[in-house]
Amino acid sequence: MLGPGKRLGPYEIVSRVGAGGMGEVFKARDTRLDRSVAVKVLPSEFARNAEVKLRFEREAKTISQFAHPHICTLYDVGSEDGVDYLVMEYLEGETLAERLERGPLPVDQVLRYGIEIADALERAHKAAIVHRDLKPGNVMLTRGGAKLLDFGLAKEAGIAGPISPSVTTEKKTLTEEGTIVGTFQYMAPEQLEGRDVDARTDIFALGALLYEMATAHPAFPARSKASLIAAILTTQPPSIRESQPESPPALDRIIRTCLQKEPDERFQSVHDVRLALQWIREGEPAAATRSTRRVAPIAVAGVLFAIMAVVAVSLFVQERFRRPERRVVRTSIVPPSSLALANNAPPELSPDGTQIVFGTSSGAAPAAEQQLWIRALDSTAARPLAGAENGSYPFWSPDGRQIAFFADGKLKKVGIAGGPPTVICDAPSARGGSWSGDTILFAGRYTPIMRVAASGGTPVAVTRLVKGSEVSHRWPRFLPDGKHFLYVASPTGAESIRTRIAVGNLSGTMQRPIAPGTSQPLYYDGFLLTVRQGALIAQRFDAEALELRGDPVVLSERGISMFAPLTRSHFTVSSSGTLLYQTGKLEEETQLVWYDRTGKELGVVGTPQPYSSLSLSPDDNGIAASASTAGSSVWIYDRNRGVRTRLTAGEYDIWPVWSRDGRSVAFSSRRPGHLDIYVRDVATGTERPAARSEMDKIATSWSPDGRIIFYDALGLASGTDIRYVTVADGKSHPYAATQFMESSAKMSPDGKWIAFQSNESGQPEIYVAPFPPTGAKWTVSQNGGLTPRWRGDGRELFFIQPSTQTVMAVPVDLGATPDIGKPVPLFRVRVSSGVVPWDVSADGQRIIAAAQRGPEPMREPMTVVQNFDVALRKAAPDE
Repeated sequence: MLGPGKRLGPYEIVSRVGAGGMGEVFKARDTRLDRSVAVKVLPSEFARNAEVKLRFEREAKTISQFAHPHICTLYDVGSEDGVDYLVMEYLEGETLAERLERGPLPVDQVLRYGIEIADALERAHKAAIVHRDLKPGNVMLTRGGAKLLDFGLAKEAGIAGPISPSVTTEKKTLTEEGTIVGTFQYMAPEQLEGRDVDARTDIFALGALLYEMATAHPAFPARSKASLIAAILTTQPPSIRESQPESPPALDRIIRTCLQKEPDERFQSVHDVRLALQWIREGEPAAATRSTRRVAPIAVAGVLFAIMAVVAVSLFVQERFRRPERRVVRTSIVPPSSLALANNAPPELSPDGTQIVFGTSSGAAPAAEQQLWIRALDSTAARPLAGAENGSYPFWSPDGRQIAFFADGKLKKVGIAGGPPTVICDAPSARGGSWSGDTILFAGRYTPIMRVAASGGTPVAVTRLVKGSEVSHRWPRFLPDGKHFLYVASPTGAESIRTRIAVGNLSGTMQRPIAPGTSQPLYYDGFLLTVRQGALIAQRFDAEALELRGDPVVLSERGISMFAPLTRSHFTVSSSGTLLYQTGKLEEETQLVWYDRTGKELGVVGTPQPYSSLSLSPDDNGIAASASTAGSSVWIYDRNRGVRTRLTAGEYDIWPVWSRDGRSVAFSSRRPGHLDIYVRDVATGTERPAARSEMDKIATSWSPDGRIIFYDALGLASGTDIRYVTVADGKSHPYAATQFMESSAKMSPDGKWIAFQSNESGQPEIYVAPFPPTGAKWTVSQNGGLTPRWRGDGRELFFIQPSTQTVMAVPVDLGATPDIGKPVPLFRVRVSSGVVPWDVSADGQRIIAAAQRGPEPMREPMTVVQNFDVALRKAAPDE
C-alpha cells in the first residue's frame, strides 16, 4: 500500500490527494528535479481488468499529445513492482466540484472558465479525441485558470462503442441506496443509449457543466439512476435565470443549445461554443452568428440554418441594446520615472493579455543597470521583478505564473511574485524564447533553435543551420498545437537582408521557409503577424496545413519600433485580442566614445550611428568603422583632423581591420552575394580581393608582416571556425575548426600567438594558442569572454565579459609558455544589442567603443490596443 515515504521509481509519495474509478492520485516529490508532481496509480485490482488497464494506457497516450495551458501536463509514465502510474503536473487549487459546494460562480467566472474548458476541448477535438467524462471533478481551478483532467475515458472520434457504467468515474452527487452515480449527470443521450459519440457529446457535457457553474444545481436533478437517465433523455432543465435572474439571456440560450437531445441540434463544434461565450464576455455579435456545420440532407440543413439564423439575429438585437459594440481602445504606458525601455528586453503580454513584462535601463553606459518589470494592465504602476536583474528577452510560461529570461549567460525562470531565480540551462547569448507545456524553445546569437525542458536540462537543437547560407535561427514562437513553431532564419553576412520566416517542429524533422521576413513572427487566431518597414502586417495562416493564405494586409501605418540587424520589432499580442507595441527608433544610435581605464569619458568621435564594428589604426589616429544598416560603407575618422572620409562604397561593407603598417584596411563585403574579404589601400584607394569562396567570411586580424589575414568562417555545421588566408596567393587554411564555435581571432604583436573566443566550455571564453597551431591552448577568461584585443607590446590582453559587458584586462607574459594573470575588471560599456564594437589603444590606456549614450531614444511610451482584432477582421474579413 502506498503511503508517505514510499517510492515509485524516482517519485517519493508525500500524501494522498484523492481517488476515483480510474485510480488513486498522490502528491509526490520528483527526487531528480526536486519538484512536486501528481502521481496517478492504477489500483492492483483494476490492473487485472483488461478494459480498465486499456483505458489507463489510453489516458497516458492521449495526454502526451497535448501541450496546452488548460490541459494537465503529463510528465512521465512508469511501472514499479506491478504498479502502473502516470506522473503529471501538480496543480495547486481546488476542483470545480469543491468550488460548487460553496454555491454558484459569478457570471464572469462562468464565462472565463467556460471559455478555458472549451479551449482545452477544442485542442483535444482537433486531435480527434473525445473526452467523454467532462464533469466538475475533472476540472481543476488554479491561479492560472481552469485545467482539464482525466482523459481515462477518452476515445478517438469516430470509434463507436458503449460506455460500461461499472467502470465510469463517479462522484458523490447523487445516490441510490448508497450507490454513487455522479458521472451520469453529464452524459449525453447518445452516450447513455450506447450510440456513437463524437465531439458533440462533449458539448452536451459542457452545457451541463456551465449550467451547474451558473446555478450550483445539476441540470438534471433526480432521485435515482433510472430517473436521472429518463430526465436526460426526455426533459429540459429550467432556465438558469429562474435561480440567477441577473445572468445574461444569451448564456441561457448557449447552455440550452448545448443540451439539445439530438447532436444535430447542438452547436456543431466546441470552437463555436467558445466564440459564443467570448461574445458574451466581450460583447462581440459576430461570434454568435457563425454558422454550424451539419451532416444532413441539403433541405434539412437549410431549415436548421434558417432556425439558427433567426436565433442569432434575435440574440444580436437583444444584446446590441444591452451591451456596447466592441471597439478598438488605445491607451499608453510609460516606463517608470527616469528609466528607459531596454532594447533587449521588449515588452511581452501575458497569455491572457492582463499583464506585461518589460525591461528598463537606468541610464547611460557605462554604469547602466537593467531590470525587468511586471505591470497589470488594469493597474497604474509597474513593480520590479525581483530575481530578474539584468534580464533580457523575457517570455511567459503558458499559465502566466512564471517569467523566463536570459541573464549572466544563462536561461532562467522566476515566479511573477519574484524571488530567487531557477537556472534552466546555459545560454551565452540570447535571441528570444517561447514556452509551451513543459518545453521551452530558445535561440542564441549564432545558433539554431534549441529545445530544453522548462524544469531544466541539456538543450537539444531542433533546427539545423543551412551550411553556407544561414548564420542563425532566432525568435521562436510556438504555434497552438505545441509541436510546431515559427522562427526567423537569418542569412549569413547581412542579417537584416534576405531573412525568412520559417516553421519547424519539436522533433527536428522539418524546417520550411514560408515568407520573407524582417521581423519576428507572431501567431494570432488564424493570422501570422509581423512588422515590415514599421507597419504591422497580417496574413491568414493555416496552423494545421502550416501555409499562408491570401494576401497580406496592413493593420497600422505607424512606425513600430524595429531593430533591423536583429530582425526584432517591439510588438506583442495575446490570445484575448490585445496588441501592445512601441514606437520610436530602435536602430542603435551609438556614439564612438573614448574612455580611460576607469571608464571616464575622454571625448567623442563623429556623429551617432548604428555602428556594428570598428578598428583602430596602429598609431591610434585612424578609426575605421561601419554601421549595421543595409547599404553600409566603411568610413575612416581622422582623430587629429576631426574629419571623416568614405573608404568603401559597396552594397554591404562591414568589419574593417587595419593592417599593422597602417596602409591598408581589410573588410568584408556582400557585393558578390555573400561575404568575401577585400583589401583596400587607404592612400590610393586601390582594391583587390583577398579571400573569395562561397563561404561567408568576416576579417578579424592581420599578421605583423601583412602576409596573413585571419577571418571567421560562418555558416558551417559547427557555426563558426577560424581560418586564415595568405594574401599573396589567396589560399585559405584552417586554424581552429572543431565542433565548437571559434571566432574573433587576434594575432599577437610578435606574430607567435593567437587570442580567440570559443564556446567549448558551454559559454564563450577567451583562449590563447600558438601560431602555427600545436593543439595546445591556455584559458584567459573565467566567467565568459568576447572579442579579445592585444596591447601594442603584447603584455596585456583585453576582452569583454558578456554577462556584464565589462571591459576586462589580463596581464600576459608571452614566453615559451604564456604566463597569464588574473582578469581585472576596468569598467562597463554597454549597448543594448549585446554587441560592443570596440578597440584598445596601442599603449592600453584608452578604449574606444560604440556606446549607447543614454535613455532618450527609448523614452517613447508603449501603446496598448484592446480589441485590435476588430480592426483585423475588418481588414481581412472571413473568406
